[in-house]
Amino acid sequence: MNLRFNWRKVMVLVLGGIIVMGIAAFNIPWPISKTIEAAELDMADPSYWRTQQLTLEGTYALNLFSKDEFSGMILLSGYDETRNSSGMRNIYLTYSEGSVLAYYHEKWTMFGLLYSNRFFDDLVIIPQTSDGKLGTRYIVAGVTERTEALDVVRNMVDMIL
Repeated sequence: MNLRFNWRKVMVLVLGGIIVMGIAAFNIPWPISKTIEAAELDMADPSYWRTQQLTLEGTYALNLFSKDEFSGMILLSGYDETRNSSGMRNIYLTYSEGSVLAYYHEKWTMFGLLYSNRFFDDLVIIPQTSDGKLGTRYIVAGVTERTEALDVVRNMVDMIL
């Protein structure tokens, strides 16, 4: 009996398994439920600083050839329009273009713009003012100091311009 080990077959099976797992990772939406500490600052008022709780509830679809997609709810403490809605439009994560953050309250209402890298790294939300324009307030996730938040906002602006 010849029990010679065939490395070629083992390598083909291992690589095939890695490819199948990679394809599955890009086709299966992953459930996400997490709360992130965030800070709200006003670019026009250096003394304005407020801590926030930003909660993500939904599914995250990782896309290889297009923008990642988040389907669910993004809830912000202190903003009732994010908590008292019956739905939210899907978010397409892109740091250079941003995505409209809109909630449903008998009709679709734009809350603001959301900028984020893949997996919600460097997440920035710019809420709209009452007159429908983007204001000077920014909600920045994962920061604890104003200087950190300003760095994230500057990086975002550099990507846009």
